[in-house]
Amino acid sequence: MKVAVAIATRNRPQWLRMFLLQMVNQTVRPDVVVIHENGQSRSMKDELFSDIPIKTDFLYSAAKQVPPDYAIPALKRALEHNPDVVFLMNDDNIYFADHIAKTLAGLQNGKYDVSYHSHGNFLACYKDTLEYFKNINWSKHFANMGVDDGFAMSARAAAQYLTYLEYASKACKQPGWKPSYCGTISPIPETDH
Repeated sequence: MKVAVAIATRNRPQWLRMFLLQMVNQTVRPDVVVIHENGQSRSMKDELFSDIPIKTDFLYSAAKQVPPDYAIPALKRALEHNPDVVFLMNDDNIYFADHIAKTLAGLQNGKYDVSYHSHGNFLACYKDTLEYFKNINWSKHFANMGVDDGFAMSARAAAQYLTYLEYASKACKQPGWKPSYCGTISPIPETDH
């Protein structure tokens, strides 16, 4: 099974480096990690990540993009790699070494098109202390059904999701679009995709 991971990042090289090292440490490694660097003055791929032994495909955009726009380039490029499964992940999360393997198991060899973790652990970092919470039900904290990222889709579902994101990108900029799914007024167009 060919696995592509798509992420977007902006000005967080330390998080991106940790993320890529986590991908190397997966029990089932992705075949390619597509990284969309956006809103930075320059790409950091050659100077900070070339020593990490995993296949990467960097996209760079100097323009700072807002949701859902920043996810579109990475997802589109991931699909160009002809994967069986696409993961949408975040550079600032910490993944267990079996995250990809367990999420793939949720697809049950093609029986399902989307697999996500509905529960996860949470490490709260305060100024002087850390607090660790086990087995958090993410549906209580996020608008979607499970973990805010780290879910997998069949290539077919990923293509449909890309079509939706492209639609939402246009629609959420139109007058009258609900400015934020949390009900607050925000100058940044958002979707609760």
